[in-house]
Amino acid sequence: MTNYIYLIVMSFPALIWIFLYLYRKDVRKEMLIMSGVVLVIGEIMQYFLWTKDWFAPKTLTGTVLGAEDFLGLFGAGGAAAVIYEELLRKKLKLIKSKSHFSIWYALILFILFVGSHSISSLIFDLHSWISWTIATIIPVAFIYFLRPDLIVNSLVTGAIWVIFSFIGYPIIYLIHPAFLTEWFMLDNLTGVIFFKSLPLEDVIWWMTFGMFIGPLYEFVKGAKLRDLEKPS
Repeated sequence: MTNYIYLIVMSFPALIWIFLYLYRKDVRKEMLIMSGVVLVIGEIMQYFLWTKDWFAPKTLTGTVLGAEDFLGLFGAGGAAAVIYEELLRKKLKLIKSKSHFSIWYALILFILFVGSHSISSLIFDLHSWISWTIATIIPVAFIYFLRPDLIVNSLVTGAIWVIFSFIGYPIIYLIHPAFLTEWFMLDNLTGVIFFKSLPLEDVIWWMTFGMFIGPLYEFVKGAKLRDLEKPS
């Protein structure tokens, strides 16, 4: 059973993704795009960074990356992109005057993320969770500056994923109490653990992940959120 714990855990974001995809046909394109983006970037970062100094669970195949990571990253990416829209019953409305900026905005955000992460980890040799935090906060600040209307989306999405973590990690602990010592490189972390199961680093990761991914598609596409019940 313990061999399948990681697979079970990483299946939950995928289940949320499936529900949202089936329930909200209008956000399917956004979900697929954001799932792909998070999957590619997440797998690269997990292989080269996170599994070196932070988090290295055992996959069923015994490899650094496994099907579990694919499920979790793909599911979390698409779900984080639209969960605010679903919970607050919102829909996208394109801003025609800004739509032509999409490629440039995407490029700027990519440069900010990759550049700040590279400088933090490669030049200053910071821990991967610190590099991640810096690399997400900078583009998030850029989004907030140009699109303050997306701040609530960003903060609420981050808070939602933090709540999920505060619920999910203790459940994992109840099922498999040794997961914390088996999956995490605790000597490299701050040692701050919530409910005997949730490292502070993961709380920050989920918050910044939601803050960044939540408004990302709307920002790049030049779209605003409107109440679902109102006509576009």
